[in-house]
Amino acid sequence: SSDNDEAVMAALEEFAQHAELISKHEQTDSATDKAFIAKILQVRKDAATASKAVLERPEMSVMDPHEYYRQALRPLRFELVETMSGHTYASKSQSTQMDPRKLFRELTTYKTALPIEYGSSIFVRALENRLDLLRVCI
Repeated sequence: SSDNDEAVMAALEEFAQHAELISKHEQTDSATDKAFIAKILQVRKDAATASKAVLERPEMSVMDPHEYYRQALRPLRFELVETMSGHTYASKSQSTQMDPRKLFRELTTYKTALPIEYGSSIFVRALENRLDLLRVCI
């Protein structure tokens, strides 16, 4: 199980590093984007603290690291946001071929359908007023 713990921590660390890179290279003024990145970094910090505690006292381990990862990041898998700065297609008009109700129904399934595993996670943000604009982190 130690190999699994290390693999989860390595994946979480890599995910957090990607979030930090995105925050540094993309000029974002969106409070939602900043909050998402802050939450990822907090989860990484919490996981590292928990991992150290378990290494020092193995009897404290009550949750599988995979389950910890899933529980900590599950609430972040899908969110409707008010603004999304720097989106490539934001200046283009919304497609008239798309039925917004059908798109909304599909997007609402993302809250439970997107995978949250240490080796395969998908996080999606959609604009409330333009459901055709998404930001996805895989």
